[in-house]
Amino acid sequence: MRGILYIALGTEYDRLAAHTAAKTRQHTTLPIAVVSNQTIHHPHWDTVTDVRFVPVDVPSEWNRVAKTLACNYTPFDETLLLDADAFVQQPGVDTLFDTRGEADFAFYPWRAWHTNMCIPAIMARALDMFGLDVPIQEYHSGCFCFAANERVQTLFQLWHAAWRKFGCGRDMPPLACVMKHELPRHTATLAALTQQQFIPNRLDPTAIVQHDPGTGFPPEYGIPTWTPWHVPTDHPGEFKRIRRVKP
Repeated sequence: MRGILYIALGTEYDRLAAHTAAKTRQHTTLPIAVVSNQTIHHPHWDTVTDVRFVPVDVPSEWNRVAKTLACNYTPFDETLLLDADAFVQQPGVDTLFDTRGEADFAFYPWRAWHTNMCIPAIMARALDMFGLDVPIQEYHSGCFCFAANERVQTLFQLWHAAWRKFGCGRDMPPLACVMKHELPRHTATLAALTQQQFIPNRLDPTAIVQHDPGTGFPPEYGIPTWTPWHVPTDHPGEFKRIRRVKP
């Protein structure tokens, strides 16, 4: 069975996901599951049909813990995971599952880093930590499909372990390192989503899935403002681009 999974720990993410899931419901009849540690949910959830909550007794700061172990929480055979600040805005969400096809995962290729490029310090730190180097492909973790099998479980466990080693902060640099190093070792396969299917860096009403572009949504979207969870490992220089020099 196909379905959409949101992870919404804490009252703020519960409120945000209630509104994005309501927008998603306007464009798909797929069932929605929500990983939640709340006993009382935002009233806007009452507008969302065919939704079930997956109760977990964990701290509200564990959203990325749950994401990097999402295979343990999904009730579906085929899952589309959406960040709480992402939603389906056009018909056609089934094409994301179709793109995955027989592959284990379908991710949107976010950014690729190559030799002699200036790359973010945070990616350089990840490469050094895991003993890797460019070229490396970074995938966006705000919208991706995955199957239910042992290879997927293994890759999630490796992603989670890498994320913890990286400091329990940003999850995409350790994901990129895991996909580069571990994907072929475990004969796992990966398909690529397109910008028509998922848009993460700007508002595009023609894309099937829209993610917060980093500036929040205009009032006409009807999505409440929210404060992203503070990432403890971030510092002012993390996203400054530096020249990558091989050790």
